[in-house]
Amino acid sequence: MLVSDLFDCDKGEWCTDMLDLHLTREDSARVHCLPLSKRCPADVRYWWPTNDGIYTTKCVPARSSWEPTSVGTVKVNTDAAMLAGLGVGLSAVFRDDTGKVLAVCVKRCPGDFSVKLAEAMAARHGVLAAKELGFYNIELGGDALSIFNAIKQKQEGRTPFNLVIEDILEVGKSFNYFAANHVKRNGNVVAHFAARFPPPPPYGLEVVFSDSIPQGINALAELDVN
Repeated sequence: MLVSDLFDCDKGEWCTDMLDLHLTREDSARVHCLPLSKRCPADVRYWWPTNDGIYTTKCVPARSSWEPTSVGTVKVNTDAAMLAGLGVGLSAVFRDDTGKVLAVCVKRCPGDFSVKLAEAMAARHGVLAAKELGFYNIELGGDALSIFNAIKQKQEGRTPFNLVIEDILEVGKSFNYFAANHVKRNGNVVAHFAARFPPPPPYGLEVVFSDSIPQGINALAELDVN
C-alpha cells in the first residue's frame, strides 16, 4: 500500500475509511492533522529543518567568533544586561587587531528599560568610554541589529531611543575613524559576559579595567580568537 492510497486526490483530503481500516485510532488522528495540497502534487521528500523544505548545506561554516579589525583600529564590543532588581548593566570591551583586551568598562544604571533602549545605551557608553580612554580609531560592534541599523541610517526622532542614537552619531564625529557594524551573538561573548560581571558596580559609577583585566574576561577573549 502506498501513502497515496490513503487520500482522495480529487478532493485533496484524507480518506477516513482507509485510514481507519489500516491504522490505529491514534495514528489515524495524527495523519488527519497533516494538511494536504488541493493540487495533489507529486509525492516528494522534504527537509524539515528549512522553511522551504529543500535540503541545503553551507560548504564553509560561518565564522561565529570575534572578528578582528584593521591594524591601528580598536574594536569596541558593547552589550547590555537586565539585572533582576538591580537595573541595567552596560559593558564596553576594547580590543586591538590581535584580539588582545586593552580595556573593559562596565556601568550600572537604575531603571527598567526596554532591551532596545538598553542596547543603545550600551553602544553610547562604548563610544563615550573610547573617547575618554583616548582611542580615536574605533569600530563599534554589538549583537543588537536594530541599533546598528539605526546608526548606519543616521536615524533621527524624538523618542529616548532616537536621542541616544543621535548621541552616538555626535560622539562618532570626534573620532579620526568611526565605523559601526552588527556582529553575531557568538562574536559578542566577552561583552555579554562583562555586562553581567559580578559584583555589579554602584548605580551610575563606571568601573574601568585597563592595567589589570579580570581573569575571566581575558580567558574568554583568548578562546574567542582561537
